[in-house]
Amino acid sequence: MERENITTQPLTSLQEKQKEWDLAVFGGLRVPLNVYLRMMEEVDELRQAIDKEERRPEEILEESADIVILLFFIANAYNQPLEFFVQQKLSKNFEKYNPDKVQELVSQGYSPNEALQVLKEQWNGD
Repeated sequence: MERENITTQPLTSLQEKQKEWDLAVFGGLRVPLNVYLRMMEEVDELRQAIDKEERRPEEILEESADIVILLFFIANAYNQPLEFFVQQKLSKNFEKYNPDKVQELVSQGYSPNEALQVLKEQWNGD
């Protein structure tokens, strides 16, 4: 499918389309455990796409999209908007791993990954 022919839509709209498809095909929403098992297969396909010597961004992003679609199944099973929880989690992560705090730790000699670990430990009270 050519990218030029695809228009982007809000995540909530895409989730609703997936819900309609799931209801039409399966007559109901999938049990989240079944989705989890399928997701593990998709995560492995994503890993394989990333591990290839000649990485193809289109393949990596297509496998990533498969995972997002499965997350829609889970959100739909609980009748919750995935977009809300993504936004909420991004806000929490920004507070937890504030870029200014990361840069301050990096300037003290920590690697970015070490800085993130320090901030995680501080957040958790370790």
